[in-house]
Amino acid sequence: MVVYIAIVYCGVYLFWHTWWIYTKDNPVEMHFHDEDETWVIQQGEESQFSLEAGDIWMIEAGVQHACEPGEQGCTIFPFYGTIPEGSHEPGHYYMEKEKYMPTLVLKKLPQ
Repeated sequence: MVVYIAIVYCGVYLFWHTWWIYTKDNPVEMHFHDEDETWVIQQGEESQFSLEAGDIWMIEAGVQHACEPGEQGCTIFPFYGTIPEGSHEPGHYYMEKEKYMPTLVLKKLPQ
């Protein structure tokens, strides 16, 4: 289940985001992203990484991961880091299909 949140202040749309609610019957499949991802665990627990409510979990771009909810299920508030130029739109991507592993490169430009 997905819960959509939109924040509007004085008629100005500021941002939107979602809470994702996972259960043992609705886990997250193995996937990767072209950008870093951070989860804030809102409720329940995630058993693959031993996470519980209040934990913050960060995964770097290109690392395959899933979400294996514990007995209580798991509610997460995910958000992405910097989205590199040339990357896919944020979403789930699969090594078997994409045939690459993204990495971020730091460039130091003289000022």
